[in-house]
Amino acid sequence: MARKHKMKNSTISRFWRPSGGLMGFLLVLGIMISVNVILSNVRLKADLTEEELYTLSDGTRSAVDGLQNIVTLKLYFNRSSRELPMFIKGVATRVEDLLGEYERYGRGRIVVETCDPEPDSEAEDWARRYGVMGQRLGGMGGPVLYLGLVAEAGGTHATIPVLDPRMEDLLEYTITRMILRVANPVKQVIGVMSSLPVLGREGNPYVIPGQPRIEPQQPWFVFGDLRQDYEVKPIAADVAEIDPDVSLLILVQPKNLSDNALYAIDQFVLRGGRLFAFLDPVSVAEAELGLSNPYSPGGESNMARLLAAWGIEFDEQNAVADIGSEYQEHPMVLGLRKGNLNKNDPITSRLELMVLPIAGTFSFSETAEAMVTPLLQTSDQAGKISSMMARMDPARIREEQESGSKRLTVALRLHGKLKTAFPDGKPKEAEGESAEDAAKEAGTQEAAGLKESVENSMVVLVADTDMLFDRFSLQQMNFMGFVGYQPWNDNSVFFMNIVEQMAGGSDLVSIRTRGKIERPFEVVLDREKKAQQQWLERQKSLQEKLRETQQKLSELQARQDAGQKVIFTAEQEKAIEEYRQQELETRKELKLVGRKLREDIERLGTLVKGLNILIMPAVISLLGVAFWFARKTRAKS
Repeated sequence: MARKHKMKNSTISRFWRPSGGLMGFLLVLGIMISVNVILSNVRLKADLTEEELYTLSDGTRSAVDGLQNIVTLKLYFNRSSRELPMFIKGVATRVEDLLGEYERYGRGRIVVETCDPEPDSEAEDWARRYGVMGQRLGGMGGPVLYLGLVAEAGGTHATIPVLDPRMEDLLEYTITRMILRVANPVKQVIGVMSSLPVLGREGNPYVIPGQPRIEPQQPWFVFGDLRQDYEVKPIAADVAEIDPDVSLLILVQPKNLSDNALYAIDQFVLRGGRLFAFLDPVSVAEAELGLSNPYSPGGESNMARLLAAWGIEFDEQNAVADIGSEYQEHPMVLGLRKGNLNKNDPITSRLELMVLPIAGTFSFSETAEAMVTPLLQTSDQAGKISSMMARMDPARIREEQESGSKRLTVALRLHGKLKTAFPDGKPKEAEGESAEDAAKEAGTQEAAGLKESVENSMVVLVADTDMLFDRFSLQQMNFMGFVGYQPWNDNSVFFMNIVEQMAGGSDLVSIRTRGKIERPFEVVLDREKKAQQQWLERQKSLQEKLRETQQKLSELQARQDAGQKVIFTAEQEKAIEEYRQQELETRKELKLVGRKLREDIERLGTLVKGLNILIMPAVISLLGVAFWFARKTRAKS
């Protein structure tokens, strides 16, 4: 009987052992499915990125807090289309998540609507009315994609016809900018005075014989983009007075300004207007656009009178070369990174890279009444070089450059009480008429002009204009038939940060700089610079030796007698042969130095790649060994 009972229990045990494993698996699977269904409706997230890229920034929160009217954000995305690529659906999901953050923080001030413009639907009609047009992917027969955003408030709307996945790092900035645009439809006025066609120019359909055809030109991107949020007003170079409605004046390579124009700028700044000026000893854009001789020294700006009154000096005759912060191995093209940017100023603290081709420098007095804040500076290996030599070969520039021991200032901010550059009042209106007579005739005290700032003035000066030129700041992209521009450095970001701060709104400043344009290995860059500096010193000494050898060879050949013609003595031939051999050996050594420099940099890059490949597998292996050892120790105990 006992044996029979034991056999029965054994049979039950054999049955439950596999079935129990199956039941356990099904139970765990059921729990996982239940948890997944429950958590799918619960929004939990942790933003682990360095700059909290998926959390609303303080600038966005401030902008939403200041809303007086309800803003509706409408996302048009045809999610129901089964043929859309998964990466597009992933982008749309991230857009929806971010819009959800806006709606939650807005607490009624932001309303989000997601619309699926299916074929022949009312949502599709509205999408087209707003300018969100469907684009066919993959040519004929491919799926149609709608992925656009509309912001609407008080009868005003702004539209992004298509959200480019490549611009995802600027998504929050784009959305907040749209919100501010529709919430504040009245635009501030910004004046622009420039000798360059930054606002575009019309072509000349009628060609005068002997004269070149003037081709139409689009505005530079940063100025075209400026018109999205501000009213941009061109200011002539002979202006007598800046209109009172202009809150910010932007100067780009001002040339041949009349005394009246200088006086108008002077009074504009003293009465509280903001000034943002770009000066350049050598303008590459000017030469490329055919507006000047490419070998001319440039300059020609007559802003010196105003700058001198403010305690600032701009060097028009020299450009800056900097082997410590050169970009793409050209000392005249500055690649300014974290160490060159003012880390304590909100304008530059979060920028990564600025590129300035053939820039100039400013100097200023420490005793100036107004506060001077450098924004962009070179490294301590920078030096000045003549503007005439700025377009020479980079190797020759490195030879000619005399490095200093201190940083040079490329951009600065001036803030405080400023003095007038016209202490005697307004310039003479006509020959023989004094400023006092002009003031008496006008019959007003204002005609004599302000002598100092009514309130604290603000002036930002940048010693380069090419940083705004499209070629040096942006790359053109095409996505589904829409042409877009993506910054490849922070030049345009710097420009817009300054504009928004000086025009009175700074909410967008902290948002625009959140996405990382470039994440360089700072240690690698430093080592590359040290290696380059080491070999450049050797290269410079060899170049000097080569020049001396060539000079001696030329002198020896020139000292032959008039009757010798091309016949040399045995001693002369021997000396010439020695110098030629020395010249050949020097050239070989120069090539070897260049090769060594490239090999050192490539070796460093290979080391970094190797570490990147091996570190994570090594860490995982060590963790695995540690886990095995701990488990073995626990089993023994």
